[in-house]
Amino acid sequence: DKEILQQAINWYRKGFEVQPNEYAGVNLATLLVVSGQDIQTSSELQRICMVLNNLIGKKGALSALEDYWDVATFFEISVLAEDYSKAIQASECMFKLKPPDWYLKSTIGNITLIKRFRKEGIKIQPEEEIFNFWLEYFDNATKEEVGEEIKFPILIWEPTKVFMPSYVTVNNGAEIKSLTIKNECLKCIKNNSLCGQLHQWELTSSMIKSVSTYKRDDRCIFLYVRPSDDFQIYFPNSNWSQRFIELVLVLTQGEEGMITDLDNDLSAGPIEFEYDYDDAGKKVVLGKGTYGVVYAARDLNTQIRVA
Repeated sequence: DKEILQQAINWYRKGFEVQPNEYAGVNLATLLVVSGQDIQTSSELQRICMVLNNLIGKKGALSALEDYWDVATFFEISVLAEDYSKAIQASECMFKLKPPDWYLKSTIGNITLIKRFRKEGIKIQPEEEIFNFWLEYFDNATKEEVGEEIKFPILIWEPTKVFMPSYVTVNNGAEIKSLTIKNECLKCIKNNSLCGQLHQWELTSSMIKSVSTYKRDDRCIFLYVRPSDDFQIYFPNSNWSQRFIELVLVLTQGEEGMITDLDNDLSAGPIEFEYDYDDAGKKVVLGKGTYGVVYAARDLNTQIRVA
């Protein structure tokens, strides 16, 4: 109803003029977009985003913000301004804060309205593709029922200490049962070509050694594969991680050497391991101290990295 929409705009506009704040500003900007205004041509939208940026900027660097709503406001401002690079940065910060699902529902609801009523460009920018991944990831985080899904948006914690947006698909219905992991590499999307790094894995059931949960975060699981790879994977919520584990257990049913109870297996006896070596054939040193040198190694049974 256009009349109700205009009344809401007037109400938020007055509130924002009397006392500029994040809540009134974000809602006013969202409603203005719904009414047909565009950030490129609307001086009011541009002014609101500038004020909101100043308000958030006074609270410190994005990575240092600990209040979800501060980060979510930065996220929504970035989307309103079509600055998807900043929206991606905010997405990772939102993920790390592990907010309740109703927080995410509120934020995603606003973003959905913006995307629904805003004029979309002819071509999606690379950063917007990654932004759309995050929208799917957060949308899944609000769901309690996962259904019969076999493909999931995930985040992989890379050895380089970054989260890599990815998708995992469990192919239990295929002639050769397998699991596919594919990274959404921004550099590859930008250049429309491979960046030189490995970004896709096709893992057959016989290659999977074990899967286990992470006690510090119920969204996270560890997937161990032969010969010596492992993946630290974050799902949108614990329902999705549990669904994945169930699918992997079906995938590997009957496979020799598959460890289904990793905690008990680790306490079964002495660890058999082998050292990691660098290109020069020397043991990889993790550190040196009073009690000697710490070397990198790998458990031969579980393929877990040990020291």
